[in-house]
Amino acid sequence: CALPILTAPVDAAAVRTYRYLRVGIVLLAVLLGVGVALQMAGDTGFLGSISAYYYSPARNVFVGVLVAVGLALVAIKGRGAEDALLNGAGILAPVVAVVPTPLPDGEGGYAVPPQVRDGVVSDVTSLLVVAVLALGFATWTAIGVTDPERPPARRGLAGAAAVVLVLGGWFTVHRDSFVEGAHFVAAIALFGVFVVVAWASATQAEERTHVRPAMLTAHRRAVAYRAISVGMLAISVLAVVLGVLQVAGHEPFGHWLFWVETALLVQFVAFWVLQTVEFWDDGCPA
Repeated sequence: CALPILTAPVDAAAVRTYRYLRVGIVLLAVLLGVGVALQMAGDTGFLGSISAYYYSPARNVFVGVLVAVGLALVAIKGRGAEDALLNGAGILAPVVAVVPTPLPDGEGGYAVPPQVRDGVVSDVTSLLVVAVLALGFATWTAIGVTDPERPPARRGLAGAAAVVLVLGGWFTVHRDSFVEGAHFVAAIALFGVFVVVAWASATQAEERTHVRPAMLTAHRRAVAYRAISVGMLAISVLAVVLGVLQVAGHEPFGHWLFWVETALLVQFVAFWVLQTVEFWDDGCPA
């Protein structure tokens, strides 16, 4: 997508590849939903959160989906500052996958079970090694871009590097707190990124005059993007409030975290479908 000159067949292939990546992310979300639903209907039952199904037979689906989504978010070229945000989100998603949510420890608190801690440390170490290699590759490719492409390439690289440095530093300096809390920090940051991206997409929609479906006018797209952004922000704030209440000993309504995560997942899918439809014919941004 970064090549300055593309022949017509290559351009068509690039557009199709872009579509497949975007549609693939939606299908991965469906895969996660089906995997969790099967466990809910089976012996595992209704757990307190989607993340808790890490400890169920749906673990492979849960981890695999988030790692695959992370790779796709990094690979997809965003528009303007969106590219740096997507890169950051792509690094956060695998962290949400391999660092599980803590479970009740039987003493009134929460902790990651000892039997999975070694695996978490190994997985995070592997992710950081790959992230450093990826940053090296991204730096090498950024050196060769043309002048108009250099600023966005640097922004994308800087966004990814910042996330890797923060996560790597936390993991190195205070590993225990990372294992216990990185899941929540990464998950909140991940959805925070999509709040910003959805809001920015509203502004971009107003500036784009051509659309594929006639019914999807610039105004309607902008309204939809802003509604999704506000909805995700409101749900995220609610999740933080309910989490604080639970830590303080005031139990919110039953399975509250499961419903919060489900609502956020639905909002994310709605945003991603809307953006995919909007850019269906465009492929990678210029």
